[in-house]
Amino acid sequence: ELVAERTQCKKDRKFTQSDSIREALEKACDVIIDDRIREWSIGGSFGRDADLKRAHNEALKNRSYAKSSASLELPDGVTQNDVQARVDARTRARTNRQYKESDALRDEILEEFGVVIDDTIKMWS
Repeated sequence: ELVAERTQCKKDRKFTQSDSIREALEKACDVIIDDRIREWSIGGSFGRDADLKRAHNEALKNRSYAKSSASLELPDGVTQNDVQARVDARTRARTNRQYKESDALRDEILEEFGVVIDDTIKMWS
């Protein structure tokens, strides 16, 4: 019943309530929900392949964005620290669900530094 209620909250864009339900299910019942594969599990196992992918995604989620080793040189006068500080500010905005600010920062980073951010692999170049 709570899983269905959480699904409805997500559809209604009540994300704070949806997150609270997910956390309560995990804490009280050891129910883990994987939104990417749209399944839930008691104990958190979704099969070997899905578990490996979830572990990989969790590791990515917990690391900051990094400069790609294939990145071109930055413009004169711009340091890697300058770009990283702006990328970190964008990450904070995304984490706080301030998507308009996050999008604006992404566009500024591209315009000012010529840097593209890849959210899938958490790298910039």
